[in-house]
Amino acid sequence: MCLGPSIGSVSNSDGEFILKFPSNLSDVQIGIKHIGYKNYNLPLSRLQRDEMNEIKMSKEAIQIKEVIINKKDPLELLRGAMTRINRNYSSKTGYDDRLLPGRQ
Repeated sequence: MCLGPSIGSVSNSDGEFILKFPSNLSDVQIGIKHIGYKNYNLPLSRLQRDEMNEIKMSKEAIQIKEVIINKKDPLELLRGAMTRINRNYSSKTGYDDRLLPGRQ
């Protein structure tokens, strides 16, 4: 993830990824995040262009809340969800253009 302009990438199962960025962004910081590891930020200029770069991250334990699993009838869950569709989802479509830049 690039800290500034929105440029991102996703790693494969081995943690390898390709990051493509315009040459005029060499002075920005990139942030690398992975569950179970500390977030890692570094200047893009520290990476060697067109070469494999190895980035080592430090492990970090994460506390999670207790999860309680209950046995429920799946058809009962579906019926309950269907009866609450109008309550859980808006009937409005589209977007609120007041949220767009330059609009009030």
